[in-house]
Amino acid sequence: MDFVTQRNNTSVTRYRLRDWFGQIRPQKFVTFNGKSFDFPYINIRSAILGIPIPRDVFLDARRFSTDRHFDVREILTNFERYKKGTLEFFCEIFGVPSSKDGICGSKVGEFYKAGRLEDIARYCLADCKATGELYLKLKNYYR
Repeated sequence: MDFVTQRNNTSVTRYRLRDWFGQIRPQKFVTFNGKSFDFPYINIRSAILGIPIPRDVFLDARRFSTDRHFDVREILTNFERYKKGTLEFFCEIFGVPSSKDGICGSKVGEFYKAGRLEDIARYCLADCKATGELYLKLKNYYR
């Protein structure tokens, strides 16, 4: 939780991001909308902070590729960036427990301002679990 609780501190953010890059070496990233939001955001934020992304940590945002980055939302919307489909919607279809228990993405800013960082962390972890469960249901159908 230390990373979440260090608000508005660029040097801490820079240190934590560099530390994160030093620790990860996944064979595949699994995200929900990561190609359209998370990876571009991390790339831009890294550039702003002057933190190089290690060469072996390839934040693949290429469409139509699932080798290094399996974007569950991209697969479920047939690679259409602007087609609607939320994590909660797909969880319901596939019978996966929803991560939206009392908070949704549109409320994160409010929760942050109210200092409800533990709630945000629980919400993010639940999103990760739901995304992982959807991936397990889909991975054998997309290679």
